Amino acid sequence: MRILLDTHVIIWLAYAPGKVAEPTRERISDPASTIYISPVSIWEMTIKCGIGKLDLGSDVASFARSSYQALAALDLPLALDHFRHLAELPLHHHDPFDRLLFAQARSEKLFLATADSAFDAYGDAGVTMLRC
Repeated sequence: MRILLDTHVIIWLAYAPGKVAEPTRERISDPASTIYISPVSIWEMTIKCGIGKLDLGSDVASFARSSYQALAALDLPLALDHFRHLAELPLHHHDPFDRLLFAQARSEKLFLATADSAFDAYGDAGVTMLRC
């Protein structure tokens, strides 16, 4: 299983793993799964830390490094095709970070681990959610 983690899931796994539903945690920790973190999430954390909406207990780069390592996660770089998928999405969800994560998951045919019910508005748009 190939799984892209939503930003809050990365944070929860580090600080409050019990917030992530057990079946999703099992899939994330399954050695057969490939876990991805997008730079979009790192960007979102950087902005939220900068405006005081998030405190990671360390700088974002250190937190990101430790998250990649703890989760054996791979980087999912932005690609032009992700923006094509982004442009095709209806404006059901106005959070630019979430929209781009959804577009990346859709483009790369990844599962998206999230607790965000706003994604439900897209229905079956080519992304399978792993609910937290």
